[in-house]
Amino acid sequence: KKEINRKTISKIFYIHPDYFSHIFREQTGCSFIDYLIRVRIEKARKLLCSTDQSLVNIALAVGYSNTAHFGKHFKRETGMTPGTYRKNARKKDE
Repeated sequence: KKEINRKTISKIFYIHPDYFSHIFREQTGCSFIDYLIRVRIEKARKLLCSTDQSLVNIALAVGYSNTAHFGKHFKRETGMTPGTYRKNARKKDE
């Protein structure tokens, strides 16, 4: 939910942001931002399936202040919009 980026993480570990990015990619095989997006979208998927929260509230809960940005990332990761994802998840539960 909080603002997080490579600079804030780098400060915690007392290393340069570029070095953090290098080590992160070396260890995980992806960039920090790509990893963060995946984690946020996975949390959003769970919230969409388990709550009736609005899409705006879910976007805010997973760290997006811009709902259009959230929707773009969600669609890129899942292949569908958050609203469509929720509808499909509810159909499966019926």
